[in-house]
This record gives sequence, C-alpha cells and structure tokens, in this order.
Amino acid sequence: MWKMMVRLLVLTTLCSAQQKKSSDENLSFYWYDDEVTAQGNRWVSEDPKDTLEVGLTFRCVKPLNLCIRARSYHNFTDKNLIVTNIELMPVTHWDSLQITAKAENYEWEPCERDSYIINRADRTVLLISSPGPKSDTSACTGVHGKPRTITYRLSQ
Repeated sequence: MWKMMVRLLVLTTLCSAQQKKSSDENLSFYWYDDEVTAQGNRWVSEDPKDTLEVGLTFRCVKPLNLCIRARSYHNFTDKNLIVTNIELMPVTHWDSLQITAKAENYEWEPCERDSYIINRADRTVLLISSPGPKSDTSACTGVHGKPRTITYRLSQ
C-alpha cells in the first residue's frame, strides 16, 4: 500500500510539474492549504562557482508529513546520460509560512547534511548544505573540499 501511494505521489509530482505554467520569473511555486509544489533548474549560491545545474521539482504533502524531491542532472562522466533521482524527505516543521525538511539520508550522511526551507512569503526554496560529523576527514575533503556551510536558492 505504502509503495503504491509513493509511486502515485511521484507520478503526480512529475506530471503536475510539466503541466503547470511558471508562476514567477525565478521559480515555479504553488502553495495550497496542505500541498506545496516548486520547480527550478539550478541551485544558486552567493559564490557563482557553487551554482549547481540540476532540474528539480519539490512536492510537499502535509497529511503525509513528507516532501518529495525529484531531480535530474547530466552524468558527470558521460554528459549524454541524464540521471534521475527521487528522494522522500521527512518534514520537520510546517506552518502557514514555512516548511522545513531534512534530506532522506540526513542522519547518517558523514560528509554533509542537507536541509530544505520552503518559504511562502518570499516564494523561495533554500538548500542549506552544512558539514557532517566526518566532514574534515580525507574521505570527505577529497570529494567536497574544505568543510563549510553553503546556502543555495532554487532558481530557473
């Protein structure tokens, strides 16, 4: 039953993102009473070298206390391949103006921990990537560089 419900949510997330027109020049963003959807094409930080080109759709469903993030990006080694990833993220806070969710692997990720903040008032989706418990080890610094917190804003 749970698998079927998740499949249905994922399918409707991907379909609704394709059907809805952009509601904002920077981000497609819709906030209903108990459901929120947002779509963008890149994460932008204050430092341009940290911009991440990735297609994203978020759908948060209050009765399930869950956000679904669907993303697609070009494979790092073969740019002709597109990788698609779907992540189920538990909601840690939901009120009339803001939703906060933790990445699916937040509790056990050793190198970095990602949190998401969706804000109704300023129509933004933020990704806060902060160092994990082992971020200063060579295994992590070899991949992610020096440990630091980066805040990204979802954009078109």
